[in-house]
Amino acid sequence: SIAGGVGSALADLLAGYPVYVPGTLVIKATMAFLVSLVPLRAARREESRPRLGFMLAAPLAELVMVAGYYLYEAAIVGEGFAAAFAGVPGNAVQGIAGAAGAYLLIELLGRTEFFRIYGIHGFARRKAN
Repeated sequence: SIAGGVGSALADLLAGYPVYVPGTLVIKATMAFLVSLVPLRAARREESRPRLGFMLAAPLAELVMVAGYYLYEAAIVGEGFAAAFAGVPGNAVQGIAGAAGAYLLIELLGRTEFFRIYGIHGFARRKAN
């Protein structure tokens, strides 16, 4: 969670958006925590369905991102609530694209030995006998 927040905050800093660094740190770390929590809990159960867990956690995390940036821009950056609303559609598209890309990556890596090698349970595809 921390790595996701710090990495994204550094990207904002290096891209010339220092005003967003604190908000990005908190928002992205919270998103990473939410997305990791649900599949990990699902993977501990015998009837594990981590892909389903990811599909439930990803929209929640993206909602945190959209709402988080909206509130951050309105209250902290000082754009006001009406002006900050202009960023909501772009953040929503970013969230949808990110979640879809992550799911695609999980599916592709599930066809390799990646999850087995790194001890990540529940995401690897079972081989047909």
